[in-house]
Amino acid sequence: MTELIKMDGLDKALIGRSCIWDSTGRREDRLIYSGEKIVAILIARDGMTAEEAMEYIEYNIEGAYVGEQTPCVMWSQFMDDLERDYNVYGTEKPEKKERKKRAKKTDTKKQSI
Repeated sequence: MTELIKMDGLDKALIGRSCIWDSTGRREDRLIYSGEKIVAILIARDGMTAEEAMEYIEYNIEGAYVGEQTPCVMWSQFMDDLERDYNVYGTEKPEKKERKKRAKKTDTKKQSI
């Protein structure tokens, strides 16, 4: 088996490996990276905005072919949902901590009723 291709500096976004068989019956293994985790790394490490990070991934990672073992990026949501969740177009969305606080308050209210 040939060595799998890793993306530099994105080890924390690595989530697994895929195995597919090509049309000639040859097995191809590829590493799978989480798109959301790559976005978080690019924001924290490189100071990108979410929009810049997603554009970077689309052009420089998803758009790159570096051989048969080119890594794969997996997204847990559809792009429209991601753009909304990452506030790409400037629409307001509460931060994660605020959402958790509201959820706890709601849970407390439900318990006291």
